[in-house]
Parts: sequence; C-alpha cells; structure tokens
Amino acid sequence: MDATARLMCIVSAALVMFAGALCAASELRAGPWPRRSAGQEAYVAYYKAVEAEEAGDTAEAVALWRAAVRLGNVDSAFRLAELYFPSRGSFGNEHFSVQPSLLDGFVWLAIGIAGLDEEGDLEGRSRRSMEESLALMERLMTPLERQRAAEVLAAWPESLPPERTVRVIDEDRPYENATEFTAALMRFLNDDGTDEPRNLFRTDETIHQEGFEEMLRRAEAGDDDAAFAVAWCRVFGLGTEEDSDAALPHLRDLAEKGDGRALLALGQIALGRDADAAADRHFLHAAEAGNSHAMLALSSRAGQQGDTERRKEWAARSAEAGNVEAVLELVSIAETDRDVPGLLRWLATYAIAREGTAAGYRARLLLATFAEEDDDDALRTALEAGERWTLEHGGKIMLRIAIRRVRTFSA
Repeated sequence: MDATARLMCIVSAALVMFAGALCAASELRAGPWPRRSAGQEAYVAYYKAVEAEEAGDTAEAVALWRAAVRLGNVDSAFRLAELYFPSRGSFGNEHFSVQPSLLDGFVWLAIGIAGLDEEGDLEGRSRRSMEESLALMERLMTPLERQRAAEVLAAWPESLPPERTVRVIDEDRPYENATEFTAALMRFLNDDGTDEPRNLFRTDETIHQEGFEEMLRRAEAGDDDAAFAVAWCRVFGLGTEEDSDAALPHLRDLAEKGDGRALLALGQIALGRDADAAADRHFLHAAEAGNSHAMLALSSRAGQQGDTERRKEWAARSAEAGNVEAVLELVSIAETDRDVPGLLRWLATYAIAREGTAAGYRARLLLATFAEEDDDDALRTALEAGERWTLEHGGKIMLRIAIRRVRTFSA
C-alpha cells in the first residue's frame, strides 16, 4: 500500500478544495506588474508553453511561461501556480509532471493575482476565489517557507522568482545500462533518501544480469553494501533466479557484523515463513543496531498483537531516528486515538518531510480538513513542529514511497 492509499485510509474527511475555503486575505502580497501586455509576442510565448506542456516538455513550458510573464502575460503566472501546486484534483490523480511545491505555487499565484484588474475574472475564476486560495496556501506554509515567500515577492517585479531546475517526474524510464541500474539500486538500499525506483523491475533483463554480476564481484571482494544488494536481488529474482535461501548466507554474514539491514531482512524472511519468534528476535537486534525500519516493524508487530502502547513507543522511536514512514504510522495512531493535536503535528511533519512528492502535496491538503478557521494557532504549532523535525533529521530522512509498495523481504 503506497502513501496515497494510506492517507486515504487514515482520513475519511472530504478533501477541502482551495476555492471558497477561507475568506481571510493572505498577508503576503506581490507588488503591481510593471506592464500587462496583450501583445502578440506575449501570447505566442504563452501558447508555445501550452503546446510544450501537452507534448510532455515541462521544462520548456516553464521557461516559456516565465518569458511570457516578463512580457506581461498574467495567464502564465496562473499556469505556473497550477503546475507547481494544483488547486484542483483528487486522491485518484497520481500524475504530477513536476515535483509539487507549495512555495512555488504560492508565489506564482500571488504574482498572478497582482496582475488582475479590479474585476479579476479569469477563465471563470474570480479574484475573490483566488485570494481565498492564496490565504489557505499561506496557512499551510511553514515559518521558513513564509519567510522565503516574502523575500521572493519583495523582489518582484524587478526580478522573477528564482529559476530552479525543473525536476520532471519520469518514473517509467528504464535504466540505459548496468552502471545506472546498479547505482540506483545501491542508493536505494543504502537509505540515502532515494525513493524505491518504480522502474526497477521494468529495465531490460540483460542490464539486470550485468548489474547483478558486477555487485557479486564487489561482494566477493569484501564490499558489504554490494553483498546486501546481492541478497536483495536473490530474494526478488532481479538479474538472477529468485531464491531467498540463496540470500541467507549473505545476510547471516552481514548480521554477524551487526548490519541492521541484514538483521531486518532476516526478520522479514522469518516472518514470511511464519517463524514469528525468530522474526521478532531479528527485528529487536536490528532495532538495537539503530535500524529505524526494524523499529517500525516492531511497532507493526505490537499493533497486530493488540499492544497499543508498544506500537506507539516503537513508532515514536523510529520517528526519532528519522524514519518518515514512522511519521505516517504516528498519523494513523493519532487518528485512531482521536488525538487531534497529535494528528495535526504528525500530518504536518509528514507533509513537510515529503515535500516535492505527490504524497506530501496531498498531506498538505489534508491538513486543511483538520484546521478550523478559528484554530490557526493549532495549525501553526503543528507546522513549526514538523519543520523542526525535518530540519533535525534532514540527513536521515528516508524520502521514499511509504510502505515499500509490497517490496519486502518475504518468502
């Protein structure tokens, strides 16, 4: 089950849409436009951007819309706002052409609003509804995001918002060679903050085989990270035959060295074979070695056994170790306990830690379903706590698909 599905299970309240959500005005405003152009050059840039987006060239679309804004095209600012932080959508929509960004969406929406005339009508959307959208987005921003937005808007119109690399979401592109595949797999398995690549199993089998052989050579030369990767490939049949028994020698050798990843994997294999006592023992040893995923596994086991206190304790310890998956588990626990402050805190933490992902975008929107108009203090407190957690664990956060899309070590 992925992050989106878990969020849907955790929260049954309806999604609050931006339009009409609040009547309060945003405190952060953009200055007036130096000019508003209806000239041919501005329109050409705008429509070329639309064509580029439809053709899948999002980076070119962004560059053209930015150019159109410089020429005075207001519509382009709104298109950029919608690109970075869509104001409409549903949990069923999994397609994001670029990494979502509340900050980018906010500043472009503020700039667009500043370019409207008094009536402010644009494609059926009124100035009032867009200002209400802006106010809601501001409420969902952390203190650092609000500070950064103020700096960007203060520089307008002398300069556009800073140009940043457009990281297009391209999850289906297969790896082109064994080196690229091996590097991606090693990054993922070494917990450097890489999401599990969705295209991991969509690459040509020849590349899988070449990558496996290279990792096997490195493992035989004493590379422990490569040895773990070899075990992982044997479990899932990636570049070699699927055989969890063949993975056990690698894992046991690593476990004897205190490798938390190997201990966790041994526990997952034991659990898949209904050896619950052995699984719990391996999980505990892995947790003692500092493996936050093992701590989360112990939380899950406690929940299955009906021990709510141990479930919460292990989830909290996993979160303290920087595991963002445990944060999502704490959201679920708070929802079950009807702990609204806890729910806000951990949901905000998850949203901020997963910034730039579809799951983080949706978590931000879910915050709005729990934040009453007259309870700004609770929301602000939650966002501040989430920002502190993210800054503290910035080097440890595992920004990956929460609950690894059924890719677990099991028989």
